[in-house]
Amino acid sequence: MRLFFILLAIICTFTIGTFAQRSNDSSPKFKKNTLKYGYGSSFHKNGMLGNYQYGEYTRYFGKRVAIGVLAGYVKADNANENGAVDLAFNAWKGDLNLYLLPINNSINSFKIGGGGSYWMGEFKSRDSVELDFTVEDEENYGWNVAAEYEIYIANTITIGARAAFTQSINGEHYYFFGLNGGFKF
Repeated sequence: MRLFFILLAIICTFTIGTFAQRSNDSSPKFKKNTLKYGYGSSFHKNGMLGNYQYGEYTRYFGKRVAIGVLAGYVKADNANENGAVDLAFNAWKGDLNLYLLPINNSINSFKIGGGGSYWMGEFKSRDSVELDFTVEDEENYGWNVAAEYEIYIANTITIGARAAFTQSINGEHYYFFGLNGGFKF
């Protein structure tokens, strides 16, 4: 894990120096940051369905590279045929991603990339409706890949769609699809 963070720091430092923008690029078309709120659905390996709310800050380095920090809350469960919940997962999740931007202009952008993930929360399970939940504290890390398409309105407001895949080191994984909106500054 330590090696992962060292490599991520080296990559970040390299991209800052390599893709630094000129200081006279202060016109509105060279806005370098976005701050967004997103909401969507998560589909887990063990059949759970849930919601994921998140906030994301993205910093653009030139026209082809960006780094994003994402933090949010996952709430998922699995109801049986009687409507009772057998499994539940509630966790805070954070991602640090490096994005490549094949499309990036003042109208829209397409980001694809990935990075590290970390989450902590609770996993609840039970064998029967009559039994109480068995609660396990869940703390794990892994990796994720994501693709996002954004449209800029007046080069200040951003709306977008995001798809992501997250894999933990213990083999659990889930898919996410959702919409987001925010500001570019």
